[in-house]
Amino acid sequence: QRGGGPTSFDTVLASRMGGLAVESLLKGESGKMVCSVGGRMVLRPLEEAWGTRKPLNPELLALVDILGV
Repeated sequence: QRGGGPTSFDTVLASRMGGLAVESLLKGESGKMVCSVGGRMVLRPLEEAWGTRKPLNPELLALVDILGV
Protein backbone atom coordinates (compact mmCIF):
# COMPACT_ATOMS: atom_id res chain seq x y z
CA GLN A 1 0.00 0.00 0.00
CA ARG A 2 1.35 3.42 -0.90
CA GLY A 3 2.02 5.72 2.00
CA GLY A 4 2.29 2.94 4.57
CA GLY A 5 -0.29 0.95 6.43
CA PRO A 6 -3.56 2.34 7.70
CA THR A 7 -3.48 4.11 11.04
CA SER A 8 -5.85 3.42 13.92
CA PHE A 9 -7.74 6.56 12.86
CA ASP A 10 -8.22 5.09 9.36
CA THR A 11 -9.47 1.81 10.82
CA VAL A 12 -11.97 3.48 13.15
CA LEU A 13 -13.19 5.85 10.41
CA ALA A 14 -13.72 2.95 7.98
CA SER A 15 -15.54 0.94 10.65
CA ARG A 16 -17.85 3.83 11.54
CA MET A 17 -18.61 4.56 7.89
CA GLY A 18 -19.15 0.90 7.07
CA GLY A 19 -21.40 0.44 10.09
CA LEU A 20 -23.67 3.31 9.10
CA ALA A 21 -23.73 2.11 5.49
CA VAL A 22 -24.87 -1.37 6.57
CA GLU A 23 -27.46 0.04 9.01
CA SER A 24 -28.95 2.22 6.28
CA LEU A 25 -29.14 -0.68 3.83
CA LEU A 26 -30.84 -2.86 6.45
CA LYS A 27 -33.44 -0.09 6.83
CA GLY A 28 -34.05 -0.22 3.08
CA GLU A 29 -32.33 3.07 2.30
CA SER A 30 -30.37 3.37 -0.92
CA GLY A 31 -28.89 6.04 -3.15
CA LYS A 32 -26.95 7.53 -0.24
CA MET A 33 -23.33 7.85 0.77
CA VAL A 34 -21.75 8.04 4.20
CA CYS A 35 -19.87 11.24 4.96
CA SER A 36 -17.88 12.48 7.91
CA VAL A 37 -19.10 15.95 8.83
CA GLY A 38 -17.53 17.54 11.87
CA GLY A 39 -16.56 14.12 13.19
CA ARG A 40 -20.11 12.76 12.84
CA MET A 41 -21.15 10.14 10.31
CA VAL A 42 -24.10 11.29 8.20
CA LEU A 43 -25.93 10.03 5.13
CA ARG A 44 -26.16 12.27 2.08
CA PRO A 45 -27.84 11.70 -1.29
CA LEU A 46 -25.46 10.48 -3.99
CA GLU A 47 -26.63 13.37 -6.18
CA GLU A 48 -24.69 15.73 -3.90
CA ALA A 49 -21.44 14.04 -4.89
CA TRP A 50 -22.35 13.78 -8.55
CA GLY A 51 -23.34 17.44 -8.75
CA THR A 52 -20.21 18.75 -7.03
CA ARG A 53 -16.93 19.20 -8.86
CA LYS A 54 -13.80 20.24 -7.06
CA PRO A 55 -10.97 21.69 -9.12
CA LEU A 56 -7.75 19.69 -9.15
CA ASN A 57 -4.72 21.25 -7.53
CA PRO A 58 -2.23 21.92 -10.38
CA GLU A 59 0.74 21.64 -8.00
CA LEU A 60 -0.35 18.16 -6.92
CA LEU A 61 -0.90 17.14 -10.54
CA ALA A 62 2.65 18.26 -11.36
CA LEU A 63 3.93 16.26 -8.40
CA VAL A 64 2.14 13.17 -9.70
CA ASP A 65 4.00 13.58 -13.00
CA ILE A 66 7.33 14.04 -11.22
CA LEU A 67 6.85 10.99 -9.01
CA GLY A 68 5.45 8.88 -11.83
CA VAL A 69 2.42 7.90 -9.77
